Amino acid sequence: MEVFKKILRILLIGCCLINGMALSLSVYASKINPYDFWLPALLKLFFPIWFMINIGIALVLFFAMSKRWLIIPLFFVLISILAIAKIISFSTPKTANPNSKTFRMMTYNVMGFDWYVRKKTSFKVLHNIRDAKPDIVVMQEYMMARGDKYKIRDSLENLYGYKYHYEYTTSLVSAHYYFGLAVFSKVPLVHFTPIYFENTDNNGAFYFDAKIGKDSIRFFNVHFESFGLQKSEYSLPGNNDEYVKKINIYKTSFKKLRAGFRRKSVQLQNVMDAMKKSPHKIILCGDFNDTPLSFVYGELTKTLDDTYSKTAFGTGSTFAGKLPFLRIDFILANPALHPIKSTVIKVKASDHYPLVCDFAYE
Repeated sequence: MEVFKKILRILLIGCCLINGMALSLSVYASKINPYDFWLPALLKLFFPIWFMINIGIALVLFFAMSKRWLIIPLFFVLISILAIAKIISFSTPKTANPNSKTFRMMTYNVMGFDWYVRKKTSFKVLHNIRDAKPDIVVMQEYMMARGDKYKIRDSLENLYGYKYHYEYTTSLVSAHYYFGLAVFSKVPLVHFTPIYFENTDNNGAFYFDAKIGKDSIRFFNVHFESFGLQKSEYSLPGNNDEYVKKINIYKTSFKKLRAGFRRKSVQLQNVMDAMKKSPHKIILCGDFNDTPLSFVYGELTKTLDDTYSKTAFGTGSTFAGKLPFLRIDFILANPALHPIKSTVIKVKASDHYPLVCDFAYE
């Protein structure tokens, strides 16, 4: 019996160390460029799993085995605090100066207005924008029919008051639909400039300037690389006959992930090069297709503040799909600006929820 317990303890400690290594790489993924070493970028997607396994091992050691080995999983819990602080915000809304004015910013991946069943969902997207009343809304996966067949642009411009707009097409889906990014605004916009991403059809970025109070602010709308995985490429095999076939599919999936992380690293550099040339304070919004543990987030937040983590409480998940707690849409701002409140609007009309931030200004 003692021999069995000893073997079990050795196996458990071994699993703890291996899991702890995955957990550690997840925590520090934001500091490791995936173009050079992409494994941490992959592992950080499963940070909650590594963390819960670590907690489970700690409980087994505490209740069923020698407590002296608890120091190992507790050490990994300690270093995980850095990641948890990024994933979960513990802030609250701020109080604006009574003499201040406010403007509202929204970022929204509209999923092409679900063009293939547009009659069902396009107006839900529009109603989310209408009800939130942002002064400026930037969109990703913006798909519009040539000739404005479904009057989406007309609704935004004429019914909701967004008189100023810019559309950046990254690809043609067909002869009738074009795909890309857009901005609609109630305040005048100038200096629209696209940022071209190579080796991708669906992703891109652009920036523009707007006068907010006494300040001119440069706004960036970004849509970083998505991985384009199909359900068959990450679902589990249904029976024994599928295992061999699935192994080959999984190999393809890993190649897609590796290529996606590397492209995203290059896209980030393109955006940062454009940011360095800005003569104004910056607000950067968009769909990162990645979490607060990512290299993209880590690099951008060296100079910009995450407005959600400064002004809200909770996970702030913006992905409306089956994976819970994913915050992949962000509004980042120059530290000299004054975000006071952030909200994720949990009304599902796309596979993303819109994120809104109110800023105070003089």
